[in-house]
Amino acid sequence: MKVNQRQSLSVIAFCCLNVVSASLCRADGPYHFLKEIPVGGDGGWDYLSVDEANRRLYVSHAAKVVVIDLAKEEVVGEIADTCVGT
Repeated sequence: MKVNQRQSLSVIAFCCLNVVSASLCRADGPYHFLKEIPVGGDGGWDYLSVDEANRRLYVSHAAKVVVIDLAKEEVVGEIADTCVGT
């Protein structure tokens, strides 16, 4: 086996171990439903991002991002026209 192949396999193994160990660390469930915050719109949601300092949750959906205030547990804004190249 060449050195580059060994390095590649080592990197892949290391990444796999990190993923497994990270998922085990976060599995302190059981998880349960606390509250639903309606955001509206059709279709599914794509990505979530949390701003811990400002207690905001950003949820992307189609060509917009919905902004949720986590302290108030309500939608507080929307960032429109976030599609690039359309």
